[in-house]
Formats: sequence, C-alpha cells, structure tokens
Amino acid sequence: MKRLGEKRRISTGCRSLDDILGGGVETQSVTEFVGEFGAGKTQLCHQLCVMVQLPVGEGGLEGKAVYIDTEGTFRPERIVQMAEYRGIEPRTALRNIIYARVYDVSEQLAILPLLEKLAQSDEYKLIIVDNVSTTFRLEAAKTIREKGKIFRELAFFAFTMAELALKYNLAVVVTNQLISRPGRGESPVGGIFLESFVTTCLKFSRAGGDYRRIEVMFSRNPEIKAGFCRVHLSEIGLISSP
Repeated sequence: MKRLGEKRRISTGCRSLDDILGGGVETQSVTEFVGEFGAGKTQLCHQLCVMVQLPVGEGGLEGKAVYIDTEGTFRPERIVQMAEYRGIEPRTALRNIIYARVYDVSEQLAILPLLEKLAQSDEYKLIIVDNVSTTFRLEAAKTIREKGKIFRELAFFAFTMAELALKYNLAVVVTNQLISRPGRGESPVGGIFLESFVTTCLKFSRAGGDYRRIEVMFSRNPEIKAGFCRVHLSEIGLISSP
C-alpha cells in the first residue's frame, strides 16, 4: 500500500465555505454535496476541477481531476469560463480532466479499476462523482431482495471510493439527492449504506435570488466547523440563476 502523506485541501474558490471546511475540500476523505436540483452542487464540482489544477499557494494541488457523470450534467464550456477566470489556459484545463459518462450500475462499478490505475500515477488529486446514487435506481426496487442487492452495490462503490481517497491521498467529492422520510426529516439517498463512508456532508439549498445556503449536515472531521454560509452563485461557478 502506498504510504499516506499529509492531508491537503483544495480550495472551493469560495472563502466563506473554505472557512467552514478548514481551508477547502480535504484529501483522504469523501465529501458529499446534497440538495435539490439547481442548488449549485454541480457548479461547485466544475469549479473544483479547475481549482485543483492551481498551484498550492493559490489553493490547488497542481493536479488533475476525474469527473464521473451519471446525469449528463458536465459542461466543458463552464470549465473554459472558470479556467479563464483563474488564469489557466482553457485547453490545458480540459486536458487535465478525464471525463466518463456512465449510464447504469454495471458501468459505474466497472470504472473502479480505472480509477485506481489513474490514482497510482500521482497526477490525479480529485475524483468527482455527479450523481453517486442515480444509476442504482433505488426507487425501482420492488422486493426486499432487490433493495438489498442495490444497497450492497452502493456500499461497495462508496467503500472503494473512500479507500482510494485514503490510499492515494486524493479528494473524492460525490453529489446526491435528499429524500424525506416520515418522522425523520430529510436524509441523503442511500442512507447509512453511503453515509458510513462519507467524511463530511454539505447541504445546498436556495437562499433567494442568486444566493445559496451551504451548511454542514454532519462531519467526522473535528477540524470542520458546524454551521453554514450564504454564498452568491458567482462564488461557486460564475453564473446567474435561471
């Protein structure tokens, strides 16, 4: 096994969110972004793919990123705009992101060996999975046996991602949706089968106009402050709300 290095952080590009996270998204950890559609989760994932490429002194790790897209939400033109804003040559920024579009569970699980191979190169410092639970289609399960199989597959995927983060000192960020359960409020899709392997969970919600509220739902990292921040969309993607 590769020897662990010191934990490092990738700036989110948003000062108030970095303050809550102790400097940014942490390596050796899985960070989960949850919330409604359009709350800014995917935009921040795009921004992290650019931020990770910056020098260490500017909040990056001088590394590359892998973007696993299960919903068709990746937008190269957003990377171009963000790269130009951060002073990175756009074509270079795009070359430093490996993009994979997956359509079902078998494809999502099959990509795991490739991720390990890439992680071994030391060039890749960030893995994004947007959205981590979409292909598992939990709502389609009709029997307890079917649900059990899906939950085991989701847990295996999450465990492997957490293992890669720890083993190769890289950051893993996954997005997810929230579901409401009677008497228990909102919780991320996948429940404990995913939560067990997540270090920090951030909830995104609309806060009026072009603002979003980002709060810490839970964290196993004692350095991360409980609380929330209110951010403008320009801080997490340089866009205006639709």
